[in-house]
Amino acid sequence: MKVGIITYQTNHLKTQQVFEGIIKKYPEDEFIFYGLPFVKRAERKVFFAHRPDMSTGMDSRELAKKYGCEYVV
Repeated sequence: MKVGIITYQTNHLKTQQVFEGIIKKYPEDEFIFYGLPFVKRAERKVFFAHRPDMSTGMDSRELAKKYGCEYVV
């Protein structure tokens, strides 16, 4: 089955986590990454950090390359 992964054209931890979980379960499927432009937002004041830093993940283009997947911009 063909599966499309919509992501950002930058490092994105959640994309990496979700994709690596899916490919373990369905290694025979064909995956295509669709990279959308990433727009940096202004910093917000938060009372406590409850989410991981998404920029610590692998670059989406490199992630696709690592697993031999097509990457479309």
